[in-house]
Amino acid sequence: MPRSGSMMESTDTLAFDAAGLPTSVDFTVELPPASKKAIWRQMRDKTRNVIRFTSTRTRGSMDGATSLLIWAAVQHAALKGLAFDMDGVHVTQRGLPNILLLTGFGGVARPRHLVKRSSVLVHAAQNLRQLLMP
Repeated sequence: MPRSGSMMESTDTLAFDAAGLPTSVDFTVELPPASKKAIWRQMRDKTRNVIRFTSTRTRGSMDGATSLLIWAAVQHAALKGLAFDMDGVHVTQRGLPNILLLTGFGGVARPRHLVKRSSVLVHAAQNLRQLLMP
């Protein structure tokens, strides 16, 4: 979950913080390229089971579809010798990132530093939206 504020300052965002731009840290999971067998072994048992059961169901079944899609993408990246970065995979559970799903594929959790910049008009619109929609 992204966190904001000066307590999250790091050398990666120090210059942006000094310039008064809001920064935050989110997390991503990276899987380095490896053989299909090696990637399969580093997954959590539950993740492997979801992929097994999903791949044997009918195409209309929705449970586990996200895991199956991620598994296909991980294999595709590995075949090309590329790392698979789950940054941008927005699977949420009650509004929070589903860390168990994302880390279930193995890999390494890494910080992702964000810097935001917006105009005064956009900032005012965001504040107004927060007031109107609690």
